[in-house]
Amino acid sequence: MQDVWNEIHINQLVSSKSTHTVAIQEVFSDNKCDSSNSPCHIPNMPQHLYLVMEECQGGTLLDKIKEKVCYEEKEARKVCRILLEAVATMHELGIAHCNLKPKKPHVGIPRRQCHHQSH
Repeated sequence: MQDVWNEIHINQLVSSKSTHTVAIQEVFSDNKCDSSNSPCHIPNMPQHLYLVMEECQGGTLLDKIKEKVCYEEKEARKVCRILLEAVATMHELGIAHCNLKPKKPHVGIPRRQCHHQSH
């Protein structure tokens, strides 16, 4: 469970520095484990965590790649720049993303980024 809390903390760090990452808005947990009948075996540890993620429409990068017959260089350059800026932000924070692939990044614009652009 500590790994999950670490991931939540990392997401909060990165999303506070980059508008190109989907942020966790809230974290809720259900009842605490009862070690006598729970698979978690750690008293007072939540059995389940519920992560409320930032709304982001548009699907994954892989979805967008499959939709298009081909990418224009200008479009590809924009997507690459966004991905590399997000990775650079993680690296500046001492974080390495070890599982980056086209089905992971969401290509929609996070709501907070839309809000920033409207002002």
